[in-house]
Amino acid sequence: MSDYTIIENCSPTLAGLKTGSLFSCDYESREEVFRQIRRLNQKLRRKGLHIIPVVFYETRVVIYLYRPDLLSKDLNNETAAGLLKDLGYHLENTEGCVAFLRRKMMKREENWQFPHEVGFFLGYPPEDVVGFMENKARDFKCVG
Repeated sequence: MSDYTIIENCSPTLAGLKTGSLFSCDYESREEVFRQIRRLNQKLRRKGLHIIPVVFYETRVVIYLYRPDLLSKDLNNETAAGLLKDLGYHLENTEGCVAFLRRKMMKREENWQFPHEVGFFLGYPPEDVVGFMENKARDFKCVG
């Protein structure tokens, strides 16, 4: 995973305009991914960022880069918090919420579907995430 890949896929998060970004990239070994993640976190934590591998597929890994301070604020939004509590998240601990989301995403790896609440972790407006969930990802007005 090159610095260019991170910049290309996560620039709004790096710039502080967005809570988090998800992207995937090729990998050769899990050990190498973890080594790169440790190296990156040493640099990024000083900037208020954190990066983790979420799901490993045969040749690709999904990576989540986020700003813990913004994520905490987003997850404690009244709308988001209510829905997340109903889904089993414990909002006292932001890192715990990320770990819970990660476990849910790993369980769905066979069919490449992410739980819809991932939008809260990416900084999407809560009303958009709720609307997407209520409409079961159908009848949306805009994508992209």
